[in-house]
Amino acid sequence: MTAAEEHEAAHWREAANDLEFKFISPFTLEDRGETLSYLGWLPQFGSQRGILIVTSEDSALRNRQLYVADAHGYAVSGMFASFDPYDRDVTIGVLTDWGWSSSEPPPSWYAQAVRENQGA
Repeated sequence: MTAAEEHEAAHWREAANDLEFKFISPFTLEDRGETLSYLGWLPQFGSQRGILIVTSEDSALRNRQLYVADAHGYAVSGMFASFDPYDRDVTIGVLTDWGWSSSEPPPSWYAQAVRENQGA
């Protein structure tokens, strides 16, 4: 991982701790005998298999990661890794957009964020 990707992963770990969701980083998938690495996996959001975060700036690799994630049934989000600080409100907005997909009950902040979005 690049320094920016390490920082981005730390941001997501902080968010997971603060907002009480699962985040696994790094995360890998096998494709044709090769291991593809993703910034992380959020198993409770996006789809039944969860959502993977792709941060590669190499367009060919990025496209392959997106295709392989989709082929394995994961939702996927392409992001640019940055050195921005953790922003709770922005992260809640992103997670709410992705949608809670776990059979476990969502954290209390999630239901509140959904209600606020529906009222907007």
